[in-house]
Amino acid sequence: MTSSALKSSNRRQTTGIDRPDAAGADRKSHTRAPVARIMHIGPFSETAMSLIHAREREVMCRLLLNIMRILHEANAPTNEPFGTRIETDFIGLCVAIGDIDGRPFNISKIAAYMHVPRTTVMRRLKRLEHWGLIERRGNRYHANEKIFNSVLGERTYQRNRRAIAKAVKELSDLDAAARTDAREKSARPPVPASADARN
Repeated sequence: MTSSALKSSNRRQTTGIDRPDAAGADRKSHTRAPVARIMHIGPFSETAMSLIHAREREVMCRLLLNIMRILHEANAPTNEPFGTRIETDFIGLCVAIGDIDGRPFNISKIAAYMHVPRTTVMRRLKRLEHWGLIERRGNRYHANEKIFNSVLGERTYQRNRRAIAKAVKELSDLDAAARTDAREKSARPPVPASADARN
């Protein structure tokens, strides 16, 4: 397979993220080229190594999106779109981090952590309170333990664990492919100079 054909094949098959169907189950928007396909083309060219590195970045991007989507689906009302509420989701994570760490965040700390205006943080916190995910005690905010420790909270945690485990497996396979190529390259004898070059 030529490098241009390999790149074209990879481009067609390595795009897409896990998306929920109408019933809420995960499905793939596209199939992704397996690592074995890249490994079977022999010693890697620079193009093939670039595809491996691109595939690693794609795995990480997909993982981050999937984690945030899973959290949003589990905790936000069904009429709240994921794409336009991502900032609210991140601020909710700030509240959870501070609460679990035993140092609950106030508005100023969240604003500094997220690099957003205090007024924006206040609006997002009010939305999270309305959703029932957080509660205010004095000037600090805490996660609603009843929700996060519920059956739904445990299911959400397990879904994210599976998404992370899948990404770890994919990244490990890609790392193994790169290491195999490095060993094969180091074991190959140097290519002798041609007669024309010596003359």
